[in-house]
Amino acid sequence: MIPNEDAALDIARRIADGEAVAFAARREPVAHVGEGALAVARDIGDRNGQFEGLHGRGLTRCALGHPGQALADHRAAHQLATELGPPVDRARALHGLAGAHRRLGQREQARRCWQEALDILEGVGVTKVEEVRAGEIRANLGQLAGKVPAGPVGT
Repeated sequence: MIPNEDAALDIARRIADGEAVAFAARREPVAHVGEGALAVARDIGDRNGQFEGLHGRGLTRCALGHPGQALADHRAAHQLATELGPPVDRARALHGLAGAHRRLGQREQARRCWQEALDILEGVGVTKVEEVRAGEIRANLGQLAGKVPAGPVGT
Protein backbone atom coordinates (compact mmCIF):
# COMPACT_ATOMS: atom_id res chain seq x y z
CA MET A 1 0.00 0.00 0.00
CA ILE A 2 1.25 3.49 -0.84
CA PRO A 3 1.54 5.99 2.01
CA ASN A 4 -1.51 8.27 2.09
CA GLU A 5 -3.35 6.10 -0.43
CA ASP A 6 -6.66 7.83 0.34
CA ALA A 7 -5.13 11.24 -0.39
CA ALA A 8 -3.60 9.91 -3.62
CA LEU A 9 -6.95 8.50 -4.69
CA ASP A 10 -8.65 11.80 -3.92
CA ILE A 11 -6.11 13.69 -6.02
CA ALA A 12 -6.50 11.18 -8.87
CA ARG A 13 -10.28 11.57 -8.71
CA ARG A 14 -10.01 15.35 -8.78
CA ILE A 15 -7.67 15.24 -11.76
CA ALA A 16 -9.92 12.74 -13.53
CA ASP A 17 -12.88 15.06 -12.93
CA GLY A 18 -11.04 18.02 -14.41
CA GLU A 19 -10.97 20.04 -11.18
CA ALA A 20 -7.23 20.69 -11.27
CA VAL A 21 -7.38 21.62 -14.95
CA ALA A 22 -10.46 23.78 -14.35
CA PHE A 23 -8.63 25.69 -11.61
CA ALA A 24 -5.70 26.43 -13.92
CA ALA A 25 -7.96 27.20 -16.88
CA ARG A 26 -9.79 30.03 -15.12
CA ARG A 27 -7.06 32.31 -16.44
CA GLU A 28 -7.50 31.13 -20.03
CA PRO A 29 -10.52 31.84 -22.26
CA VAL A 30 -12.70 28.73 -22.37
CA ALA A 31 -12.46 28.59 -26.18
CA HIS A 32 -8.72 27.87 -25.84
CA VAL A 33 -8.70 25.44 -22.92
CA GLY A 34 -6.38 22.54 -23.66
CA GLU A 35 -5.73 23.60 -27.26
CA GLY A 36 -1.93 23.41 -26.99
CA ALA A 37 -1.76 19.83 -25.73
CA LEU A 38 -4.46 18.73 -28.15
CA ALA A 39 -2.66 20.36 -31.11
CA VAL A 40 0.60 18.60 -30.22
CA ALA A 41 -1.18 15.23 -29.94
CA ARG A 42 -2.80 15.77 -33.34
CA ASP A 43 0.47 16.90 -34.94
CA ILE A 44 2.36 13.81 -33.84
CA GLY A 45 -0.55 11.44 -34.51
CA ASP A 46 -0.95 10.44 -30.85
CA ARG A 47 -4.57 9.28 -30.79
CA ASN A 48 -4.39 8.36 -27.10
CA GLY A 49 -3.12 11.87 -26.41
CA GLN A 50 -5.97 13.26 -28.48
CA PHE A 51 -8.44 11.26 -26.41
CA GLU A 52 -6.92 12.55 -23.16
CA GLY A 53 -6.87 16.11 -24.49
CA LEU A 54 -10.49 16.03 -25.62
CA HIS A 55 -11.66 14.31 -22.45
CA GLY A 56 -9.79 16.74 -20.19
CA ARG A 57 -10.96 19.76 -22.17
CA GLY A 58 -14.55 18.49 -21.98
CA LEU A 59 -14.35 18.07 -18.20
CA THR A 60 -12.81 21.51 -17.87
CA ARG A 61 -15.37 23.22 -20.08
CA CYS A 62 -18.20 21.57 -18.17
CA ALA A 63 -16.68 22.63 -14.83
CA LEU A 64 -16.36 26.19 -16.16
CA GLY A 65 -20.05 26.28 -17.09
CA HIS A 66 -19.90 25.47 -20.81
CA PRO A 67 -21.64 22.08 -21.06
CA GLY A 68 -22.52 22.50 -24.75
CA GLN A 69 -18.85 22.79 -25.68
CA ALA A 70 -18.06 19.97 -23.26
CA LEU A 71 -20.61 17.73 -24.96
CA ALA A 72 -18.85 18.15 -28.31
CA ASP A 73 -15.47 17.33 -26.75
CA HIS A 74 -16.81 14.24 -24.97
CA ARG A 75 -18.52 13.00 -28.14
CA ALA A 76 -15.22 13.27 -30.01
CA ALA A 77 -13.40 11.57 -27.11
CA HIS A 78 -15.99 8.78 -27.07
CA GLN A 79 -15.55 8.25 -30.82
CA LEU A 80 -11.77 7.97 -30.37
CA ALA A 81 -12.13 5.65 -27.37
CA THR A 82 -14.47 3.41 -29.37
CA GLU A 83 -11.95 3.26 -32.23
CA LEU A 84 -8.97 2.72 -29.93
CA GLY A 85 -10.64 0.00 -27.90
CA PRO A 86 -9.80 0.34 -24.18
CA PRO A 87 -13.14 -0.16 -22.42
CA VAL A 88 -12.13 1.97 -19.43
CA ASP A 89 -11.54 4.94 -21.76
CA ARG A 90 -14.99 4.41 -23.27
CA ALA A 91 -16.42 4.47 -19.74
CA ARG A 92 -14.50 7.67 -18.96
CA ALA A 93 -15.85 9.32 -22.11
CA LEU A 94 -19.39 8.21 -21.30
CA HIS A 95 -19.00 9.57 -17.75
CA GLY A 96 -18.00 12.93 -19.25
CA LEU A 97 -20.90 12.84 -21.71
CA ALA A 98 -23.30 12.11 -18.87
CA GLY A 99 -22.03 15.06 -16.83
CA ALA A 100 -22.49 17.44 -19.77
CA HIS A 101 -25.97 16.05 -20.47
CA ARG A 102 -26.91 16.50 -16.82
CA ARG A 103 -25.69 20.11 -16.79
CA LEU A 104 -27.78 20.73 -19.92
CA GLY A 105 -30.85 19.31 -18.15
CA GLN A 106 -30.91 16.19 -20.36
CA ARG A 107 -31.53 13.72 -17.56
CA GLU A 108 -32.45 10.68 -19.66
CA GLN A 109 -29.36 11.01 -21.88
CA ALA A 110 -27.23 11.41 -18.74
CA ARG A 111 -28.80 8.32 -17.19
CA ARG A 112 -28.16 6.23 -20.31
CA CYS A 113 -24.52 7.33 -20.56
CA TRP A 114 -23.86 6.69 -16.86
CA GLN A 115 -25.54 3.30 -17.02
CA GLU A 116 -23.45 2.26 -20.03
CA ALA A 117 -20.28 3.51 -18.31
CA LEU A 118 -21.14 1.59 -15.16
CA ASP A 119 -21.87 -1.57 -17.16
CA ILE A 120 -18.44 -1.27 -18.78
CA LEU A 121 -16.64 -0.69 -15.47
CA GLU A 122 -18.43 -3.59 -13.81
CA GLY A 123 -17.51 -5.85 -16.73
CA VAL A 124 -13.75 -5.32 -16.61
CA GLY A 125 -11.12 -5.52 -13.89
CA VAL A 126 -10.64 -1.98 -12.64
CA THR A 127 -8.14 -0.10 -10.50
CA LYS A 128 -9.02 1.78 -7.33
CA VAL A 129 -9.39 5.01 -9.33
CA GLU A 130 -12.00 3.39 -11.58
CA GLU A 131 -13.72 2.01 -8.47
CA VAL A 132 -14.00 5.59 -7.20
CA ARG A 133 -15.42 6.63 -10.59
CA ALA A 134 -17.90 3.71 -10.53
CA GLY A 135 -19.04 4.82 -7.05
CA GLU A 136 -19.59 8.36 -8.33
CA ILE A 137 -21.55 7.02 -11.29
CA ARG A 138 -23.76 4.94 -8.97
CA ALA A 139 -24.39 8.05 -6.83
CA ASN A 140 -25.23 10.12 -9.92
CA LEU A 141 -27.66 7.46 -11.13
CA GLY A 142 -29.23 7.44 -7.66
CA GLN A 143 -29.64 11.21 -7.80
CA LEU A 144 -31.31 11.04 -11.20
CA ALA A 145 -33.67 8.37 -9.89
CA GLY A 146 -34.45 10.52 -6.83
CA LYS A 147 -32.98 7.95 -4.42
CA VAL A 148 -30.10 10.15 -3.25
CA PRO A 149 -30.27 13.85 -2.32
CA ALA A 150 -29.01 16.09 -5.12
CA GLY A 151 -25.57 17.55 -4.76
CA PRO A 152 -22.26 17.75 -6.56
CA VAL A 153 -21.12 14.19 -7.19
CA GLY A 154 -18.37 13.75 -9.74
CA THR A 155 -19.15 15.15 -13.14
